[in-house]
Amino acid sequence: MMNEEMLLTNIYVLSRVFSGLIHSACGLSCWCFSVTGEKLFFSTCPDEQEFLLFLRSSGCLDYATGEQVRRDRPVILSDSIGIIWGAEYMWKNGAPEELIMIGPIFNSSSSFRSIETALHRLTLSQQARNMLLEKMKKIPVLSMANFGQYVQMLHYMLFQEEIQRQEFQFQTVIEDGKNIYRHLGDELDADGGWDSTNVERIHMTEETLLQMIREGNLEYRNVLDRLTGLELPVQFPAAGQFRRLKNALMIFCGQCTRAAIQGGMPPQTAFAMETEHCDRLERAATMTELLTVNRRMMEDYIRKVHDLRATPDVSKPVKQCCDYIRRHILQPLELSQIARHVGYSEYYLSKRFNREMGIRVVDFIKDERINLAKIWLVTTSKSVDEISETLQFNSRNYFGKVFCEKVGMTPSAYRKQLRDREEENQ
Repeated sequence: MMNEEMLLTNIYVLSRVFSGLIHSACGLSCWCFSVTGEKLFFSTCPDEQEFLLFLRSSGCLDYATGEQVRRDRPVILSDSIGIIWGAEYMWKNGAPEELIMIGPIFNSSSSFRSIETALHRLTLSQQARNMLLEKMKKIPVLSMANFGQYVQMLHYMLFQEEIQRQEFQFQTVIEDGKNIYRHLGDELDADGGWDSTNVERIHMTEETLLQMIREGNLEYRNVLDRLTGLELPVQFPAAGQFRRLKNALMIFCGQCTRAAIQGGMPPQTAFAMETEHCDRLERAATMTELLTVNRRMMEDYIRKVHDLRATPDVSKPVKQCCDYIRRHILQPLELSQIARHVGYSEYYLSKRFNREMGIRVVDFIKDERINLAKIWLVTTSKSVDEISETLQFNSRNYFGKVFCEKVGMTPSAYRKQLRDREEENQ
């Protein structure tokens, strides 16, 4: 059995070999930072100084070293100009020791006119802008599926285990002031093209996904992983085409809405979902955030159609009632407003709901809120008081009482038990 010191030595050797392999294969660079990202140990990037500047000033390195990123799985990073990176931590003695990054890449042939527009917004001399533009022309162009394979190789090298692409983390929105490109999102829309060689594959992926929405098929993750690599049913346009990508995903959202209606979802529910997801897409500020929003959108449509099909004996008004409660679970909920939304009297809706669901409306609301509380207790640092208030319980004591009735222990005990179990499994 190889001890940890020998394994770590092998990983250091392998990391150098891996760096050389990916650079010789496609010009992909590898970077090794201290765990805080403050010190660069080595890189294979021929233009290290220039791209280190982009990596730091764009906020991608800050995000990779931030507390929101899990240290045991890869994270995909990007900025609004379209530069994409992959990152993962190397461990020693049970703790993250170094940060390994691969990149930069562009997802498709770069629109250099749009990049030049972005560079004009920076305080640089014309000579410096021209130099950076020439450097950017050397950035390798890889599909997200191919780039995802290199990230999987990186993970295997570091942990000697395979990982599925749906387990990747994706960078979410960067705080104001941390990304020098953030304000360029709506301006980077110069002419650029779509890669026509992938049109057939994209169309096949799109049609497959829409059919899975109609069926409420929960196996969509595995299918999409084989088809596209990173669960995006449209292709990234040329670097800088941020507005066009948003528009493409909003159109796709409308197609998802129609597919969900064909699968049995009430139109009122489907159109409300479409509005909500389009708003999230509009607020997205980076490529990776669009990936995250798009993935959640697909999950939302598929799961809701699946739930509807799993309860075929439940009437339309009761389904609408359940959906309204779930969508407004963080707001005060009264039977009168729910009945008004569904279009029935309080008495009729209450009786029908109890008969079909086997539970009172008020108890269904409590169950949904407790289920959400259980997720927050394990996955967030929200205090019990904050969770109680956000979920519309009148007091911490009442929240604790209801939680104990449903779960069999207090919220604090539940949080401790699940986190202790998670640490044991790591």
